[in-house]
Amino acid sequence: INIGVITLSKKLSTFADARKKIHSDFDDDHALLSLRNNNNNKKKNDNWKFYIPHLGPMSKKQETKFGSMYDMLLRNGDGKIGNGTSRHPLKVIIYEC
Repeated sequence: INIGVITLSKKLSTFADARKKIHSDFDDDHALLSLRNNNNNKKKNDNWKFYIPHLGPMSKKQETKFGSMYDMLLRNGDGKIGNGTSRHPLKVIIYEC
């Protein structure tokens, strides 16, 4: 499922930068960002992680430690994640915990 598109600085942005951008650019009622509790009230959902091919899920603590998101994905990707251009944007996997 495609959840949306964000634009980041290709060379320097970290996964933490991407998380901030997702929270600022997506609507509050976006499926990734909102959960409904038992009373059917919405609350902020921050219980999701980035998934790195061949490595697995990335913890929030690691999101700033690995440096450039672009470099990390190109090093560990499977060649199907894109190259960061507008014609072939990087595809990032996110999963809900």
